[in-house]
Amino acid sequence: MSARITIQSGIAAGTSHRLENRVARVGSDPQSDICLPTAEVPGHALTLEFRDDHCRVYNRCRDNVYIGAQVVGPDQVAEWPETDILQLGEDIELMLDFEDDNETHNVLNGLEYDEPVQSGDEAAQAPTVRSSSSSSAKTLLQLGVTVLCVIGCVLLLIRDKNRTAPKADAPDFAAVVLNGLKNPSVSSELIRRVQHAESQRIRGQEETARRQFVSIRDDLMPHFANNRTERTEELEPIFKLVQSRLAD
Repeated sequence: MSARITIQSGIAAGTSHRLENRVARVGSDPQSDICLPTAEVPGHALTLEFRDDHCRVYNRCRDNVYIGAQVVGPDQVAEWPETDILQLGEDIELMLDFEDDNETHNVLNGLEYDEPVQSGDEAAQAPTVRSSSSSSAKTLLQLGVTVLCVIGCVLLLIRDKNRTAPKADAPDFAAVVLNGLKNPSVSSELIRRVQHAESQRIRGQEETARRQFVSIRDDLMPHFANNRTERTEELEPIFKLVQSRLAD
């Protein structure tokens, strides 16, 4: 079983990393398994350890890291449930998904093939010298893949540049969640529901996300039906966030 980490917000938002090793490093160091190109993140910010369908997070930062409702201090270790969002720094959010490895792939020079891996006897019988035409075809294939990767990166940059700017009165998701986690009057279960609905929206599961936001709005509505109280003011940022998501 492999894991996929998706960066939901920050400078690398929208990028996804498929990890197959048991241990992975996260940080601003270009040699990291998951590179976050920002000076706000240390070169080695997190160490992720995968065992079956579980993930443990080792905080190598000087600041706290948030996993759902958990607060992970410096040099502390915590489990990362698949449904929770990990927040690193001011505006970087990571989402974890586990994937089943249903197919055996033969990986060569960064390209994946569906052909079965040869046994030792079969490999010994295989020719050791390739023809020049085969080598040329392989080189052209690698060049084509490289060009496609470059084109894909350019399209992503154009898409991000052309995105419509958020409404001035639209609440900031990260700020709302962070403030809610710090507020003892706001339940961690409510924050978890908001995070899960947002993660469904980012994944493109619009209908599922909308149903979850509607459910949260209906549960919050009684607090806003009568006279305003201190409890109403504490829940208002979350209520506005939910309303803005349903208005999109």
